[in-house]
Amino acid sequence: MGALVSGKFQASERARESIRQRARVNEARVLPSTWEHKSRTINISAGRSGDYVQRCIVGTIGKYIPRGVDITLQFADGTGTWDSQTINFDGFYGGGRIIAQGNTGDAEGLNITRSVTLQNANTTLIKIRGCSVQFLIQHLRLRGNPACIDIQDSPGRVFVRWCDIMAYGTGSDCIVASGAFNLQVQETVLRDGDYGVYMDGPGLAFLQGNGESTGTAALQYGYWAQGGAFGGVDGIYPSGGVGDVGYDNGGFLIQSSGGW
Repeated sequence: MGALVSGKFQASERARESIRQRARVNEARVLPSTWEHKSRTINISAGRSGDYVQRCIVGTIGKYIPRGVDITLQFADGTGTWDSQTINFDGFYGGGRIIAQGNTGDAEGLNITRSVTLQNANTTLIKIRGCSVQFLIQHLRLRGNPACIDIQDSPGRVFVRWCDIMAYGTGSDCIVASGAFNLQVQETVLRDGDYGVYMDGPGLAFLQGNGESTGTAALQYGYWAQGGAFGGVDGIYPSGGVGDVGYDNGGFLIQSSGGW
C-alpha cells in the first residue's frame, strides 16, 4: 500500500510539473524579451528617415512596456530640424511610458524657443492609436498637416508640455483627440490652424497655461469639445478668431474659476 501511495504521489507531482511547464511556455509566448523591462533611450539624429524611426518603434521597443519602464525617443540628439514622416504608435500596452522629446536644456514653460523641430506639410506627425501606456511629449516644435498630434481611443494619459505646436493654417489642427482619450496639455504654444485642441468623443482633457504666439496666423478656436468630450481649463488659454473656446453635441469645457 505504501508503494502504491508513493506511486500516486509521484504521478501527481509529475502532472503538476507538466502543468507548470506548460504555463511557463505560454508565459514566454506572451511576455517580451528581458531588456524591455529596463528603461532605455533611443537617439534619433536629424538625418534619420521616418522609416528608421518606425522600425525602432515596432521592431525594437515591442508593444509591452511594463510599469516603471521609460522608453525615451531622443529626437535629433537635442538640436536640429527633422523632416518627419508620420510616427505611429499603435496598440502599446502595460503600465510604462513612452517619452518623445527634443532638447531638455531648452527653457521650460510657455515659449517658442525650441531647438528641435519635427515638420511635414503633408502628414500628421505623431499618431497614437489604441494605447494604454502613458506618453510624454516635451521640448519639441511640431509642424504637421492635417494635425501635429492625433490621438484616438487611447486611455493611457498623453501629456504634452513645453512644446511649440504649429499647424499649417486653414484645414489643419494642432492637437486632435477622439474616441476614448486622456489628454493633458501644459504650457504649450498652439498656433496657425483651425483648432488648438480639438476633442471629439467620451474623453477627458486637462488644459493648463497654454497660449498662442503673437504675430502669426490666428487659430479659429483655442479649444473645441464635442461628442461627450470634457475639458478642464486652468490659467491662460489660446485665443481664436471665431472664439476662444467652443463646444457642441454633448461636449463641455469648464474653467477652474467656474467660467463658461
